[in-house]
Amino acid sequence: MVNKSIHTAIEAASATTMAEVRTSIDDLDRQIVVLLGERMRFIEAAARIKPTRGAVRDQWRVDDVLTKVGESADLVNFPKKLAHNLYAELIEASILHELVNFDHRAGNNLNGREDDLPEDNKPTKVKAVEKEPADVHAAEVETTWVY
Repeated sequence: MVNKSIHTAIEAASATTMAEVRTSIDDLDRQIVVLLGERMRFIEAAARIKPTRGAVRDQWRVDDVLTKVGESADLVNFPKKLAHNLYAELIEASILHELVNFDHRAGNNLNGREDDLPEDNKPTKVKAVEKEPADVHAAEVETTWVY
């Protein structure tokens, strides 16, 4: 992975046209989607293995993942706050996916759709507070999900 990252960094530094940049970003996006798909298969396995719906959201695990992501970001010189914000959104989307899968397995027949969640179990969007204007790499999180 490090060798690929070095190769990618060299390619990015030597890009001279927007076409090169966009082609490379498109290629990376395809790779990211494949990895996200693999990650979701394990989220689905968690929905199958966890004994109760209440076990789906595990705050200790959320904190653990965010800590590990921050450590990984430091290793590759990626802005830690940006990594945190991206993963916070990914984790919330993963929890929603897991809840839908858990409910489907429990016989609620949601067909993998958030819209089919019972009204009292739907997540609601709230404004996030994660922002540091002085840090140009800090992504302002526009929403988080509350269950």
